[in-house]
Order: sequence, then C-alpha cells, then structure tokens
Amino acid sequence: MKNKIALKTAFVFALLCAIVIVFAILLAGRVARADSDDSPAYAYSNSSVVIDVNENKVLHIKENLKVGFVKAGRSGITRRISAKMPSYKNRGGRLVKNGSFLSRLSNVSAKVNGEEAETNFNKNGVCYYLSITNPKGDCVVWEYGHDERQYDFTLEYDYDLSDDEAGKSAFALTFFDEVEPLYFYFGEDKSNIARLDVTVNMPKPFDGGGAHVIYDGKDATQAAALKTDGNSLNFSVQMKNISKNSLRMALDGDYFDTQVTKFSYYWYFAGFVGIIILICLIITFINHGKKPVCPVEAEPPVVNPLHYSAYWHGYPQRKDVTTIILYWARLGCLKITKDGKKDLILTRLKPLPETCTIAEKRYFNELFRYGDVFRSKDTRGFANRNRRDFIRFRVNELVEESERPTPFAPEAERAKMFINILSVIGVGAVYAYFILLSLDVIWLAVVPMFFFITLVPIVKLHSVFYGMRNLKQKSNSRFYFILFGMLSLFVPLGLFAWFLFSTQYMGQYDYIHITFISLAWVVISFFVLPKFIKKRTEEANALYGRMLGFKRFIRLADLPKMELLLKDNPDYFYDVLPYCMVMGLSDKIDKQMQYLGVASPDWADGFDPANFAKELFYSVKHAIIVKKKKRSRNSYALDD
Repeated sequence: MKNKIALKTAFVFALLCAIVIVFAILLAGRVARADSDDSPAYAYSNSSVVIDVNENKVLHIKENLKVGFVKAGRSGITRRISAKMPSYKNRGGRLVKNGSFLSRLSNVSAKVNGEEAETNFNKNGVCYYLSITNPKGDCVVWEYGHDERQYDFTLEYDYDLSDDEAGKSAFALTFFDEVEPLYFYFGEDKSNIARLDVTVNMPKPFDGGGAHVIYDGKDATQAAALKTDGNSLNFSVQMKNISKNSLRMALDGDYFDTQVTKFSYYWYFAGFVGIIILICLIITFINHGKKPVCPVEAEPPVVNPLHYSAYWHGYPQRKDVTTIILYWARLGCLKITKDGKKDLILTRLKPLPETCTIAEKRYFNELFRYGDVFRSKDTRGFANRNRRDFIRFRVNELVEESERPTPFAPEAERAKMFINILSVIGVGAVYAYFILLSLDVIWLAVVPMFFFITLVPIVKLHSVFYGMRNLKQKSNSRFYFILFGMLSLFVPLGLFAWFLFSTQYMGQYDYIHITFISLAWVVISFFVLPKFIKKRTEEANALYGRMLGFKRFIRLADLPKMELLLKDNPDYFYDVLPYCMVMGLSDKIDKQMQYLGVASPDWADGFDPANFAKELFYSVKHAIIVKKKKRSRNSYALDD
C-alpha cells in the first residue's frame, strides 16, 4: 500500500511537471516568435574575428565589427555569448557529442571608433549578454550612400573552455551569436551580403582535415573556403539570416592540456551531497534489524490471513483480501463455486464465528447484503456501481484494520522518513541552483518542479505518525510531525533562498549531470534504501521468524513427510492454503497436492484439481472486488 501511494505520488508529480514543461516550451516558442518579429536596430557590414587559442583551451577573442544603425535612439550594440557549450569527443576522426559544459567570460574591453567604450555583461541562464556603449552618446542613423555613418566596434575578451574534460582531442566553439535578427547588407543591392572573416590561431600544429564550419546548423566548410596555414585556420561566412556560426575540429591525441577549473563551491556542494549519502547509508545500516530466528515449522502461525500478509510484507497487500474468502470457506461459513472463467458464486452457509474481527464481519455481511448467494456478475456494469463502492469501502476497512499495529519498530519508520527528507534536501539544492543557470523561460518549469519535490516527503509522513498513534505515542507523534515537516519544507526553501540571493555561487560545472544524479538518489532513497530498513518489533520479529520457517518447510519438505502430515490431518493443505498464497507458494502447493493425489475440498466446485491453488487464487482475485477507489462526495450510509 505504501509503495502504491508513493508510485501514485510520483506519477502525479511527473504528470504535473510534464504539463508545466510543455507550457514553458510553448511559451518559449511564443516569446521566440515575438522576438523574431522585432525589426533590428542596427546592421553589420564586412567584419572580422581573430581567435587565439592556448594549450589550456582558453581563447582570447578580438572582434572587429562594422556597424550601422537603422533606428534612432540607440547608443550601442548587444552581443550574446554562450555560457553553455556542447562537448565533443574525437572518435576515429569523427566528432561525437558528449554532453555539455559551462564556459566562462572574463577580461572584457571594448572601443568604439578607437575610443574606450563602456562595457557591461551579465549572465542570464546559459548565456552572457554583453553590451557596448558609444562614449559619444547616441549613434547617428545610417543613410544610403553615407559609409561614414558606420561605427567600428572593437571587442576583446577571454573565453575559457577548459572545463570540457572530453575536449583534449576535440575543439568546438560558437564564434558568432546574436541577440536579435539583424540586417547583413547595405544599400539597395540585396546581393551585397556582409561577410565575417574568421582567423583561428591554434597553439601547435594540427590536422586541418577534421575541421568543419557549421553555418546555421548545416555544414558550410566548402562555402566558407576553409584554409589551413601553419597553426592557423582562415575562413569566411555570410551573415544573412543566421543566428549562430560554429567551428568544430577533431584533433589527434591529447592535443590540449586542459586543467579543469574547480571552484570551492563545487566541492562544498559535492561534500554536502556526499554527507547526505553517508548519513542515509549509516541510518540504513543501523536500522536493518536482526535476522529473525526461523526454525522449520510445519504449521503456520494461526492468525487472520490478512494480518499474516501485513506481518509478512510489512503492510497488508490488497490482493491478499482474497485469502479471507478462502479462510471463511475453510471455516465452513461459505461455499465457492466457479461460474465461467472469472466469475464466482459464493453461498453463505452460516455466520462468521465470534472470534472474527469487526471489519471481517462487516465485509462478510456486505457480500451477502441481498441474500445468501453472492454472484460476482451482479456487481458488473454502471447500474451496480453503488454496490461495488459499498464492497470496496468494506475492503478498505479490512485493510486498515490489518495495518494496526505496524510490524516495524517506530525508530525504523522514522529512519525511513528521515532518509526521504535528506534526499529531498539534496535534490532541492540542485534544482535551486539549476534555476539560476536555466534559460529565462525554462525556470517556469523548474520552479514548480522544485516545490513539488519538497512536498513529496509529506506523503511518507503517514506511515510514521499513523503507526505511532497506534502505539499510544501521540505526544511523540506531534513532535516528530513538526520536526519532519520543518525539515522537509523549510530547509529546502532556505537552501533555495540562499542560492537565489547569494552573489557568490559555483562558477561552473556540468549541472545537468548532477541533476540526474540527484534524481537518481531520490529514487534510491524512496524505493531502495527503505527496503533494507527491516527493524521489526520483538513480537513481529518472532512471528516473522515462524513464517520464514513455515515457508522453508513447504519448499523443502519431501513427499514422505507430507504423507505423514496428511495421515494426521487430511485437510492439512486446505488449512495452510491461504498462508501459502500470501507467500506466493501456490505452484508449490499444486505440485505437492498433485503428487499426493489430494482431492478437491467440498467447499470449492468447478476448479481444476491439477492447478487447484493457482486457479482458485486467480479466480477469487478477479471476481471479488479488492481494488481501491475513492468514495464519492455523497457519503454512504452503511448498515452494520
């Protein structure tokens, strides 16, 4: 049941995230279309870029841009430089994409017509936005026949690509990117397209045969007239209707001697996540519990089969409600008759004994509310929906009753909850930082995702506090509710605020990979580590040991031992059948019954003797309503 709750929560969470992401993508498309409709404020004529590359893959870039303004009131230009670069590997002379990494921009300076200009740049999402302002104020609008109206913008900066760990044998960069659509020609002659001349000076000799110029997403190496001259590359590209130009090269061996930059905050974060993992593993180890003593026993513990399921699995499984029907039939309270492939007919023979629980009696009375015969066919269809809901409600009561008391020790339940909360804190920190590095529109998807993650542990609080209330620890339950509630909500929110308002944060790292690692850690902490926390109460541990001993007996007992048991108790197989079904031993029971020639019981008709246990469990499971369904708004008045 707990797994189902967690899976439903994860499904709802994933669905909501998908909806938000689709909305964000659509919104991004609308924003992009809106931007593309804006007419440009300035235009380029023939310009040049010189790129000097050192062995650590730090680029010194000098852009000589000739700009004419076509709108009044503008005093400069804005350049967009990518802060997130694709990483490539050299695989047999062919470049293969290998994820992405963050680059760094520094040492920015600029001149306009030879005079020092004011420069400002900021990082927004995965791009740097760099503005250059004319020191003489607004720029004069260009007119036909007036070349003097053009301005010479000279821009120099260092572009650090050393974080590309895979790039020791590959080189890739975007050498020209723009913020808005631009004019790339002057005058009335539309064929006079402005060109961008690019020179790349590499630190040592290289094989230029692996170099490719990418023009608007397509290979334009031949059109760019790419040439290799010593340690340099030269090429030219037209600047019409493009948004990006890039250069990619496959280099021999470890061409670059890259020293990946690691900032202190990267290690702080890595240490933080590592400490969380270590704490969770220690908590898991401490609360693993002792292995129960399991002597081989021929008889199972005599308890209600659904209680048996709760102690065996750690919580009652709804499918095991079917074993209650078999338990009643063995007590002589009803008869099971197969009706077709999946349908059943239950005939009431006598009331349940007084030793049965209240929830059992209510479920039994609900099945036979309209007489001594229950037909599963009568619960089908829209007209019988109310009867189905009544039965489901009684099944819910039966399952809830079987959950009390919890078989696990309260400290083990609290340990599970604490592991869940710790994982959410870790992934919350990652998503908080991811928001800072995301594109302007994508944060609309990331923020809701972050808040949903912080709310997930609330679902896991149920098992802890419900069990503690049953153990008469209400005061402790209230204390832990407040403590865990604050941990699961306020700590991630505090980390989010700290990352958001801190001016000094991690400079660069592949946050996409760390995000995936954090999500994997959440999955492990929700569905893997809690499975190893099996610290049961003393009573539950002793009972569980007897169950393991009984299972071992059924699996290992030879036919002579079974024959002796049948001599003492001819109905042995039918006495233990519900408990074997809970443990998934239906096939084993069928084989033993077939070898020993055990006849079908008088309380079950129409079942194949060769596969009696398996067919009986299958038929009852599909015929008796055990699936959970929420009650409608109109509460039902159920008669006991």
